[in-house]
Amino acid sequence: MAIMPAYRSGSLHAHHVSSPVLARAQIAISTGHEPCSDEAAMDLEPLVVRVKNEFLEMPGLCLTVPQAMRLWGLDFEDCQRVIEALIDVSFLQRTSHGKVVRTGG
Repeated sequence: MAIMPAYRSGSLHAHHVSSPVLARAQIAISTGHEPCSDEAAMDLEPLVVRVKNEFLEMPGLCLTVPQAMRLWGLDFEDCQRVIEALIDVSFLQRTSHGKVVRTGG
């Protein structure tokens, strides 16, 4: 599995990581190292990379969670986990209307 580059645009949000799986995914995103040992965290990493690439390739992308679920073919739980992992490392943020956008975009 490829090591993903670190993309950090500032300090972490005050969101709390609610599981060891998300904690390892967050570490992988922020440090550029693969998550270790938990199979679910390793399953999350390719999704996080894919979603990050979508936002990099489409500047101005602004999605509701249901739109994101359809675009990426994810169920609600996985979509939320991926979005929260990218919010936790300040790559994504939620607008006041609950849409997801790239931080600083």
